[in-house]
Amino acid sequence: MTVYNSQLAEAAQNSGVIKAIDFAIFQDHGYMGLYGGLKAQEIHTRKGLKRGQEILDYMGSDELAANIFRASQTKQKLEREQIEGKENATAFNSCSRKSRSDFSKRHSLRCLMSRNTLRNRTPPTSLTT
Repeated sequence: MTVYNSQLAEAAQNSGVIKAIDFAIFQDHGYMGLYGGLKAQEIHTRKGLKRGQEILDYMGSDELAANIFRASQTKQKLEREQIEGKENATAFNSCSRKSRSDFSKRHSLRCLMSRNTLRNRTPPTSLTT
């Protein structure tokens, strides 16, 4: 996932998402589409994660695949359509919510992300290196 997020960050930067706060907002819009409107902090809380624990380290394989799909599709769209400006890039991320939301419904991400199934889960070593 680190590779996909790096590629997405580069594409977003090329589109004009430069400042860290702007990228955080951009990322939140992507998460909101995949997680039924939840922002990164809300996902973190719902998973029962502690300070310093990263969301990506506590994902199952289907949830991780959906996030790779999200990052990959967003990167491709930004590049293919040469979207310019942080507002446009973020708006695109908001507009693409429906397709990612449909994907998440088909793959039961809401169930996978339930607090009971992910609380205190130890991250797989392959995701933490």
